Amino acid sequence: MKRKIRKHINKHVKVLKKGEPGNRFRTYAEHFPKSENPIKRLIRIGIGVAVTLFGIILIFLPGPAFVFIPIGLLIILTQIPFVAHWLDQVEARLRKKTSTKSSPSEPTDS
Repeated sequence: MKRKIRKHINKHVKVLKKGEPGNRFRTYAEHFPKSENPIKRLIRIGIGVAVTLFGIILIFLPGPAFVFIPIGLLIILTQIPFVAHWLDQVEARLRKKTSTKSSPSEPTDS
């Protein structure tokens, strides 16, 4: 059972790693298409929202919030393409901000 779960998680991680930054989450959502059954789709969205909210609660309580929030968002983005697009935009902005902060500042002419 553990081996099967680990294999399933590794499959998802490989798909995320293969994606280019700024397009990674849309690639992930395309690789794992949304459910066509509306009831299953609502259940998956509900589970994703519950996991994400639990992660947000763990920000204020001791616990691994940084684990639950991304997992919840990944569950949601497989069902709602807009979430994948939004996460790609957030990733691109964060990469841009971190790359400008880590580069040395240019000297000014005085």
